[in-house]
Amino acid sequence: MPRKPRPVGGELHYFQILQIHGEDDHTVGWGETMKILLSSGSLYTRPVEKAFRIALDTGYDGMEVIISEDLAGHGADSLLRDLNEIIPIFVLHAPFNLIPGWGDRITALIKTVDLAKKISVPMVNFHPPEWLNLEVGFWRWMYAIGDFQTELGGGAVTIAMENMPYGGRLLRLNPYILRRTEHMVHFIEKRNLYLTFDCTHMGTANVDFEDNFLRLFRTKRVKNLHFSDYRNKGEHLLPGRGTLPLANVLEYLKESRYDEMITLEIIPQELPEDDEAIKKALREMALHLRAELGQENLGYLGRVGTFGFDKDSPSCYNSSAQVGVPHGQGEDPIRLPIVRLPFSQVAGEVSGLCYVEQLGGRADRRNAGSQGARLGLRG
Repeated sequence: MPRKPRPVGGELHYFQILQIHGEDDHTVGWGETMKILLSSGSLYTRPVEKAFRIALDTGYDGMEVIISEDLAGHGADSLLRDLNEIIPIFVLHAPFNLIPGWGDRITALIKTVDLAKKISVPMVNFHPPEWLNLEVGFWRWMYAIGDFQTELGGGAVTIAMENMPYGGRLLRLNPYILRRTEHMVHFIEKRNLYLTFDCTHMGTANVDFEDNFLRLFRTKRVKNLHFSDYRNKGEHLLPGRGTLPLANVLEYLKESRYDEMITLEIIPQELPEDDEAIKKALREMALHLRAELGQENLGYLGRVGTFGFDKDSPSCYNSSAQVGVPHGQGEDPIRLPIVRLPFSQVAGEVSGLCYVEQLGGRADRRNAGSQGARLGLRG
């Protein structure tokens, strides 16, 4: 018999436990399922709230948010909390440029980590120092850190650094430190630092892309991939519009059961002008990524609505029901009382993520990674 949960408010829903399996009977769960994110930089020409709602409507699991001047002022934590209620923020990207009131690059990175801790964002990404701009203080500070996860992340936030691009019209050079893969590997392994692998940035280096990707990936320190294409100095192109072997990258991620994050990070000029056309393009890319990664039946469809979990639980979201797009079911959204729920205790010690899957004309809500339990919902 289904158990009766305590009501949070509104309509009461009953639940029982279910389990979902992937290929070869391998249990799929939050901790075992790659998250497909959208970078706020891909839509920086749009208001940030609209960018979040577009990501929600087009089937992404969450956002990577670049800290810019409009997100760095007074009340930034409150604004980001509100945005996090639309769709989860999984990564904060430290500012590219100096922001008034945020100090130098070191101070800005520390402020970004503190902000991530305040709003429970699990990861912060940053760019290394530029030797060309003589960022010697930042350089020395980085080399003085023995363990980034302990000394900067404090065990609460994962710290990752990004590989950076070559640039210049006549003389192609990389103005950042750690531009060579072997130097990057040595640095992140010695100092317990994770990596965001940027596909376009590696493409600019004019080296064996797959070899360098694998050398970095096999360190087991790649926590996120910035996914985009590159061709003839054209950076952050929509995948498929360049020459990088991105299909091989996706195949490798699938075969290796990579369970971290992949973020679509393209320039806004790669997208149409019209909002609906933007949604169509982004939805098609999300569907393509899920198909290539073996996630055809999984995807984020929105937040939980009124549902019977402990309202005081920090991992339970109690916002009004929202609309999502069922993957593989066309463009018409479906409305459900619950569509995805991070939770820590359901029917005992069950933790994971609630997905919605369209099967046989009805919506089955399934919890992944529930240690043999099965979660289904019915009103």
